Amino acid sequence: MYKQLCWFDSESKAPGVLTNVLAEDVTSLNGLTTEVVSVMVEAALGFALAILVAIYFSPKMALYCTLCSPLIGLGAWA
Repeated sequence: MYKQLCWFDSESKAPGVLTNVLAEDVTSLNGLTTEVVSVMVEAALGFALAILVAIYFSPKMALYCTLCSPLIGLGAWA
């Protein structure tokens, strides 16, 4: 990558500002991959395990709960 020195004369393109922008992007990407994805995987696996246990103990109740789960999710989202 090559830029002429006059390109960095603007305050918005100063090397310190560009370095801060890149550092913030890396920090938010790191937070996304470690926190959000792990919580989503944990929730999906917990839901799947709960359905399997419910099917084992009471298949009819498991069917009712599975059919109502989108409504519960919409209520939590709202």
